[in-house]
Amino acid sequence: MAEELLMAGLAGRQLSVTELAHQTGVAKSVASRAAAQLAGLGLVERSDYRGPLRVASLTDLAELVAARSAWPGTEVVAGYAWGRTIFDSAATLSRNAESAGIDFAVTGRVGAAFLGVLATSSPSEVRCWVSVAGRSLEEAAAALGLEPTPDGSANVRISADRWRFGVHRRASARFDELAAVVAHPVRVWCDLHGEQRGSEFAAQLWGEINRA
Repeated sequence: MAEELLMAGLAGRQLSVTELAHQTGVAKSVASRAAAQLAGLGLVERSDYRGPLRVASLTDLAELVAARSAWPGTEVVAGYAWGRTIFDSAATLSRNAESAGIDFAVTGRVGAAFLGVLATSSPSEVRCWVSVAGRSLEEAAAALGLEPTPDGSANVRISADRWRFGVHRRASARFDELAAVVAHPVRVWCDLHGEQRGSEFAAQLWGEINRA
């Protein structure tokens, strides 16, 4: 819910508790408790009980979301996906996910590249979120076409998205002629911090988000 408020705040919108509950698929009482907790931390404000929630500090709320929910989750499976480049592999995984009916999103440095934040060298792996409702993460990996491989040879790592942090508001994005399903820019920003030079790329992406 904090992530939803952050996305809204960056877009210049304020959500009521009712809207927050609807957009996150929880009961209004749950959204109300979450809003109260965030207000207690000084991160959101509202003029009255029924008024909209205003994010007091977008940066502070973003740091909280990143600290509590950044990639990876509690379960990760590694494998190998063929492709001419790491970005081609991401595009292939996206197509396979659609064919298999899997909610999937690329994140991290590869996701940032599809969002326009590039580096002089390519990332070594694709990091992804996968919603695993009704199947194991290993079954999802097989459906995505990942080949089992020793950890040191893997170029893809998928994490189980139990709370739909990563796949929520994902969208298609393009890198040259390639298309991939990428997590929301805010989620990619949160997930960049654990990668090599991640803080540098996160700072670039944050600038792009605030200019959008």
